[in-house]
Amino acid sequence: MIQEQNYLTLDHCTILTVNENNDCIPDGRIVIRGNTIESIGTANDIPEKGTVYNLKNRILMPGLINTHTHSPSVLFRGLADDKFLHEWLTKYMWPAERHLNQELTYAGSRLGYLEYLSNGMTTNVDMWYFADAISQAAEESGLRSVVAPGIFSFETPQSAHSLQDAADYLEHFYSIPGHEKSVSRIYPCVGPHDVYSTTPELLKECVQLAQQYGTMIHMHLSETQRDNDAAMKLYGMSPARVAEEAGIFECPTLFAHCICLSDDDMDIFRKYHASVSYNPVTNLKLCEGILPIPKLREKGINITIGVDGAQSNNSLNLLSDAKTGILIQKVTEMNPCIMNAIDAVRMMTICGAKAIGMDNLIGSLEPGKRADIISIDIDTPAMTPILRLNAENISSHIVYTDTQINDVMVDGEFLMKDKQFCRADTREILYQAQKAANYIIQQIDKTGGK
Repeated sequence: MIQEQNYLTLDHCTILTVNENNDCIPDGRIVIRGNTIESIGTANDIPEKGTVYNLKNRILMPGLINTHTHSPSVLFRGLADDKFLHEWLTKYMWPAERHLNQELTYAGSRLGYLEYLSNGMTTNVDMWYFADAISQAAEESGLRSVVAPGIFSFETPQSAHSLQDAADYLEHFYSIPGHEKSVSRIYPCVGPHDVYSTTPELLKECVQLAQQYGTMIHMHLSETQRDNDAAMKLYGMSPARVAEEAGIFECPTLFAHCICLSDDDMDIFRKYHASVSYNPVTNLKLCEGILPIPKLREKGINITIGVDGAQSNNSLNLLSDAKTGILIQKVTEMNPCIMNAIDAVRMMTICGAKAIGMDNLIGSLEPGKRADIISIDIDTPAMTPILRLNAENISSHIVYTDTQINDVMVDGEFLMKDKQFCRADTREILYQAQKAANYIIQQIDKTGGK
């Protein structure tokens, strides 16, 4: 065995690579140097290096990539269930959010990131107010995070100038030593909330800001037919066409929801190689509709999966949401073959990486990529038996059964090992989040629910 201080070896595991061929390696070995996978193959073919972890009875796969979420919204979990979207948003969520501040956002974000970590998510795309508080929580957690400060045409809990808030966040972030794009696990971007909550002029300014800093844009789009109808009434065109006219698609762009895209809208997505974040549980809970995945796939549009926020989903479990998401596609099309477990795995990994422009770094387990890896416990009743050690059967178990995440690694660093958090002070995070939620409820009650 070669002894090297910067090396780790993950040994005797079943490896689901999610590479181009969906290779599955029984009795596999991954050698990690620093933050990068140096080699991957069978235990017989690759020599051990450095510290060796025997992960027998574990499936190793790329860390899950959650492409749309609102981390601090865990503070509103269960506040307003069983409502229609616009009633839920305008009568409950936005009034409640007015009580947010920097400290509360930080407390909620820490809890959100703890839940992501426990459920195997190593990367997420976040959008909310007080982006610097979210970034602080994300950085402390060790997870990767694309952070989009939410931009609106009206006053937010942070200020009346959300575009300036976003600009200040980007400028400040990149002025901090150690936050260079090649080093940090935090990736700021620009987050206009939606067409209906901004203006074409504001969207153009968002494009200018994104181009200035070389970032992507993340926003909601065509979440309901009501959104489409409003855009047609105001601008005489669909939300996607409004975004195109404003130049949004000229930046790398990831759109959330996209349930009510027309064929012409999908052609815009195809033209600009824009990606979609599928949020099936929120879409079901708020009765928004079902993403037309077969049509999107026919157009060659990249589809990913997000958990959205706990204020509308309640739980933050990408694996569970992926199962729900592909099952409703099957029944909508009345075709059990329309999607399979491998599709779901790829949407949660390499497709997510592609959507955020990081498929050269993460999303699959291959030499030269970052060591963002999760392990799944095989030695459980729900995962037994495994009939064949191939991508089809392993993916089936991961997506369709009760999967238990055992280890989480980002950049070669264990953030959860044997189901124990390595960085996070769980008790403190839970205490501070409950304290923050108690304060918000007190404020809501004082103002009569407003």
